[in-house]
Amino acid sequence: MFYAYFETNQLPQCGYVPPPYANPGVTQFYTQIHISPNIPISEVTISTDTGFIGQNTVSLDRGDEWNMRPVLATGSNDTVCPHSIVLQTSPQYGGIMVAYPVLIKDW
Repeated sequence: MFYAYFETNQLPQCGYVPPPYANPGVTQFYTQIHISPNIPISEVTISTDTGFIGQNTVSLDRGDEWNMRPVLATGSNDTVCPHSIVLQTSPQYGGIMVAYPVLIKDW
């Protein structure tokens, strides 16, 4: 069985992360996803209304939990934030598609 979903306790968010949490302050997109351990991350496509999210910004946290934390701009610039995110697995891994709106809110 395959599964993929967004973490319900930390939904997709984009906004300004000020110092000292980010030095200098940056506009960052953040989300956590859970992907069945038997689905290779290379078989998952992640995109937003502003483009695709590169595999180099996705890191395994633990078990089936993956984090995405791409920095979109130096300083505060919410105009670069996506408004939605779509995760899709390849057909051989169920062709699962999950979409979610992105909360635009500074940290």
